[in-house]
Amino acid sequence: MSLWILDTDHVSLLLVGHPQISRRVTELGSDVAITVVTVQELFNGWVVQINNAREAKDFVRLYGKFSRTITLCKRVPIKDFDQVAGDRYQQMLMEIPSLSQFQLT
Repeated sequence: MSLWILDTDHVSLLLVGHPQISRRVTELGSDVAITVVTVQELFNGWVVQINNAREAKDFVRLYGKFSRTITLCKRVPIKDFDQVAGDRYQQMLMEIPSLSQFQLT
């Protein structure tokens, strides 16, 4: 069976309980993973929001969501950005120069 890699958008939808995404991930079971790039994007997003919070109720809500993100990251395999991925990324930069304008995140 294939390994399904969820991108940041799909993980974000999963975290808010999107019915179709949740159902599909449940169906796939152990055939689902995320990448370390997705983990970094998720964490960066929460850090920005938490750092901008000013009221206790916002901290409670945001830290709760951040905690759920951490729990998900502990339950789903995380694929590394290894040398093979780095080499492929470098190859893509040479083939598509406009990609250099964008970061991985």
